[in-house]
Amino acid sequence: MYRIDTKSFAWGIFMEDNLKLFKELYIQNKDSLLEELKELLVEHENDASFSESKRILLFEFIKRIENTQLPKCDDWWFYSYRFTRLGIALEMCHGTDFSAENEHEWIMATDETFVLLEVNCPMIIVKEFAELHEVEPVAVRQWIRRGKLRAIKKQGRDWLVSSIAEKPSRNYKPVTYSWSYIDSALYEDFPYLKGVYSINICQNDDDKSMFVVESDLDNEILISSEEREKLELMLLAIDEVDAEEFVE
Repeated sequence: MYRIDTKSFAWGIFMEDNLKLFKELYIQNKDSLLEELKELLVEHENDASFSESKRILLFEFIKRIENTQLPKCDDWWFYSYRFTRLGIALEMCHGTDFSAENEHEWIMATDETFVLLEVNCPMIIVKEFAELHEVEPVAVRQWIRRGKLRAIKKQGRDWLVSSIAEKPSRNYKPVTYSWSYIDSALYEDFPYLKGVYSINICQNDDDKSMFVVESDLDNEILISSEEREKLELMLLAIDEVDAEEFVE
């Protein structure tokens, strides 16, 4: 007579249900990915807040995916795309610790992410960006120096600005910087970056002249506005560093 392990059986059913819901919520094949991207393009066709440069970039991104053979997504793997500070990227991610109350409420962590392809947008000089937004070039350079304009690229001694960059708001926007490698020589000026691969920066609630830097090692320090500007400008000068502003 065989004895059924009811706990293992129930766990198996639970995981099957979660996997079924996961597959409904996340994109796992090329056709579904292209369908969603094309819907996004149509959705923003007459959206004034979605610039023409961003629409062109999205169109080029779609064409690039159509002409690329993508790796297969097995269980708990999915495709994800996002606008970066220099363009748009397609990533392949692995989900873990998926837990759902229903199809509208769920949580999941991501433990692996691979960039499959990137399409970068054209970069323009400071003067052109200033003209687009009807400000003086000195204002744009000030935004860059203060870390308020992050869609930028260092070219020699000059800065170029992403053609899809938006005019920064007056208030400071919290940001996450991440990288796989930075030069260890930078540790001399920023010792708290040693052994770190991502940091979050936000304004201190009690003193707006101070900023909180939290690393992926769960270390937290308080720095001045001047130190924060110096830190951000250094990170933004490195192409391989990604900057993702918090959604308000």
